[in-house]
Parts: sequence; C-alpha cells; structure tokens
Amino acid sequence: AEDAAQLQAMRDACSENSIATRDINGFRKQLLLLSATGSLAALHNGDARVLWARQYGADRAPQHLLPWRTHHDLTHAEHVVLLRSCKACGGANGGSFASVVEVHGGDELSRTQLPGSFDAVMAVATLPVDAPAGGKHAAEQHVYLLVTHPSTPDGVPSATLLPDTPATRAWFAASYSMLYFWRHDAAANTLSGYGFDKRAAADVAAGRPGAAVWLWGLSPEAKILGVTQRDAAEPVQTSVKLLGNRSIMYKYLNPNTLMVAVGDEVTSAADGPPALTVLLLDSVTGRVLHSQVQLAAAGPVQMLLTENLGLVQHWDGIAMRPAILTLELYDGSGAEQDFSVLDYLFNPNATLPVSSYDNATLMVLSNAYWPRTPARFLASSVTQRGITQKHVLMGTHADQLYAMDVRYLDPRRPRTKKLTSEEIEERLVPYSEYLPILPTSFVTYDKAVAKLSSVSIEPSRLESTCLVLACGVDLFYTRMSPARKYDAMEDDFQSGLLVLALGGLMVGAIAMNTLTKRQLLEAKWK
Repeated sequence: AEDAAQLQAMRDACSENSIATRDINGFRKQLLLLSATGSLAALHNGDARVLWARQYGADRAPQHLLPWRTHHDLTHAEHVVLLRSCKACGGANGGSFASVVEVHGGDELSRTQLPGSFDAVMAVATLPVDAPAGGKHAAEQHVYLLVTHPSTPDGVPSATLLPDTPATRAWFAASYSMLYFWRHDAAANTLSGYGFDKRAAADVAAGRPGAAVWLWGLSPEAKILGVTQRDAAEPVQTSVKLLGNRSIMYKYLNPNTLMVAVGDEVTSAADGPPALTVLLLDSVTGRVLHSQVQLAAAGPVQMLLTENLGLVQHWDGIAMRPAILTLELYDGSGAEQDFSVLDYLFNPNATLPVSSYDNATLMVLSNAYWPRTPARFLASSVTQRGITQKHVLMGTHADQLYAMDVRYLDPRRPRTKKLTSEEIEERLVPYSEYLPILPTSFVTYDKAVAKLSSVSIEPSRLESTCLVLACGVDLFYTRMSPARKYDAMEDDFQSGLLVLALGGLMVGAIAMNTLTKRQLLEAKWK
C-alpha cells in the first residue's frame, strides 16, 4: 500500500495537469478565492493544491476581487485588485483601500487608501498601457467606477475613478456622456437611473457627482422581487437567428436591458390571487420595453438574462410548485437591417450596433415550463466566441449543478409530436410542459457540494469547453463541453496510429505517382 501511494504521488507530480504553467488549450488555471475572513488563496485547478495564500485579517477583509492589469505575454503575471469599503471604520488600518496583487506569487504590489467608502463597483473600460520593463507587448488596464449612494432620498450618487490617473481622467472626460448606471433601492422599493454631465467631466476631485436621469417607483402593495441584467462582455456569435424557412429574426442584444420581477405581497383571498409582473426596462432612458403578467404567481424568484434569452423561476400558486417563464427578445420593428454575410464569415463576433435612444419595437416570445428540480440559482455557460450552444446551469436544492440545454427552454417548441422538415432543421424539440432531467447532464456527476451557493464559469481557448467552479462549503471544479469536444481529440486518442496511417497514405501516393509516370512514358514509346 505504501509503494502504491508513492507511485501515485510520483504520477501526480509528473502529470501535465499539475504543472504550474500555462497550456495551449487554456485548461491549467489558478483559482483565486477570497473568503469573508480576509483570506486570499490561489489553488491549482489540476490537483487543488494551495500555490500561495495571503491574509488581510477579519477586521480588514476585502469585499471585491477584480482583474486589474492583463498582460499579453508570458513573461509577466496578471494583476488583480482587492477592494474594501468600510463606512463605520476609519484610519489607515481599517478604512477603505485598494490592494493590487500579482497572481503568480501572491506579492502585494501596492495598497492605496481610498478617499471614502463606496456601495457599488462598475467596470467601465480597459485602456492600453505601455509595455512593462523588459517586455515586448503592451498590457490592458481595467478601469472601474466606485459608486457611493446618496444619504438622502433626493440626493445623487457620486463616483470615483479607479485608478485615478491623468490617462483615466482624459478617458472619462471624453466618454462621460456614454456612461450610465442604475440603482435598486430595496428600502424605498424604487429603481433609478443615473448618468454624468459636464459638471462631472470637469470635476477632477475624487467624487464625481452623477445626474439623475429617471426614477421608477411602485405602489406600497407591490414589491420588486428581483432585477437582473445581461453581461455586457458576454461574447455573441451572431445577432441574427436563421429559421428553417430561411427567414431571419434579429436578436435584441441591447446590453442596457433590465429584467425586473414585481410581485404583490398581499396574497389573502379577499385581495384575489397573487400576480407576478415581468418587465423589461432600458437602464439608460427608463423606458418600459415590455410588460407581462403571470396570474397566480408569486416569489421568490430566480432570474437570468443571457444573450436574448430571459428566464424567471417563480412559484405557481395553482399547481403549487415552481415554474419557469422563458422569454426570447427579438427586434419587432420589421425593417430590414444591414446584415453582412462577410461579417458573419470573417468577423463572427461582431453584432449590429444598438442604441437605447432608438425607438425599437420589441417582439417577445414566451412560454412556461415546470422544472422537475427547482433551481436555487441560474447561470449560463460561456465560451470564447459564443459559437457553442448555451446551457443553463441550475443549482438544485440537492446541492448539485445541472446543465439544461436551451433547446428545452425555447418558447418556440412546437406542440405537435410530428415535426416538419423546417422544425427538424432548426433542431426544435416537441413541447412538453415538464423539463427533462437527464442523469448525464449533472455537471457535478453524483457528488453533492455542501451548501451550494454560486458558480463561476470561464471560457477556455477551445470553443467547445468552458471551466466551471461550484462554490459552497465545498468546492467542485470541472471542465464542461456543452456540445461535446467537436474541436479537440480525446485524451486517449491513438495519435500514433494516425501518424502511421498518414505515413502509409503518403508512401502509397508517392509510389502510385511514380508508377503512373512510368506507365505514361512506356505508352509514349510504343
């Protein structure tokens, strides 16, 4: 047994999965984990060993872990920034600060005291910086706005640039008119949108004041149950959907779209059955793009908005079980848009430009399904270019992670068992009110992640594969291929036989070429 353990340890040490260097497919990664007690640790995703750890202390624990500087060469490590906001504490030892850490060794490069506390962090841009000393490639600096909410109902928030340098100030002065953000005030039960004006652009002080753009409030009986927004950095392969009859539907991909769930807290029989209202808002103008009411529905809700697909899990008061409402957003203006086939072929990640000030008509396709296992949270798979068909990751109450194919959540699923040729070409699935549970679709296999609370998904360099980390009391890491590995060979593929086969074909081709030339020469001499 001791010899077997030593042999296994030697195999693990020599395994390619345990090497602390990058690989061509982007599979070997560092997992950076920030705990509530102020501990920052880097784990190797191959064997989960701790590469390094740094302690900040429970009294100075950072709340945010964000990318800071990204290098494009192999000679320099990435940088991350840890942010701490503290309203009650002050001084140099316990106030708000920004700590920049180098991810390969865990060294703290700098620690900057922030001028005050903040309530939200907004990523706004990445700016190019000069090549570091000894490097040949430039890097990218991530820029953030630290937003501080007003202390009075009629006040406006303020924002602080991070980093606050002449380069970022010049960028803000040129781009302030395109920056908008929103706030959900749970105590006041309101949604409000803000922007920046010339006063903020000319102000070089630490706090740049925002300007109120819109305010959206509700009656005291109603309550905002949830708000979600599409990730603006989410890769999208194409902005159109090709149907089986060769027609085109244009996806509505405005990153400023908010999906809001509003429910009635009064559910007594005298007030009638509860209702859930799902609204689509524009976070720049505050305009209501779409409104839909679900009768006999109530919270709690779980929401997801990815690409042009929206999901809302709610409680069905009639069936007395959870239900999932699916919405697909398309441009319903009916006007032909400029769509270039060359862009689709040579720049597939390009999408049609959209503006919140365009009077676009929204066409929403919706349907409802009953999940066999309720979701504790919803997430979406992410690949490098967005070509691979998405899967919706559902954290179940059994502390497992399940991947649901979006084809089962398609609101256009036909209600006939016999599909037409066009529906078969679109790979549509016949309608069923129950969402299937496939044992092979559990990302966590037969394992249970104790108190599963969240999941992080990152793309790899292979379009077919993404990296998944499920977090709870336990950690579970795996690779996920939603459409299988169509761009890579299996690890046990016999590459030697392939080389021998190609070599044999090459020798045969050369021999046949020589024989053919000889026969042609002999035929000419006859």
